[in-house]
Amino acid sequence: MGWAVMSERELNRVEVPAQVDDGRLSVDNAANMLALTTDGLRIAAITAPCSFSSKTRPAP
Repeated sequence: MGWAVMSERELNRVEVPAQVDDGRLSVDNAANMLALTTDGLRIAAITAPCSFSSKTRPAP
């Protein structure tokens, strides 16, 4: 397998949702960091390899 080259921005787009999944960052703060709405962040997370645990999701 070869090397993958990612920009700092691309790397951040992977790391921030992972921090939310680990409980180290709130969904609101993560959405702010990535310039997304909280709904946009959740939609993006559906296609990402991590998923938010129920403890980090606000009640509907």
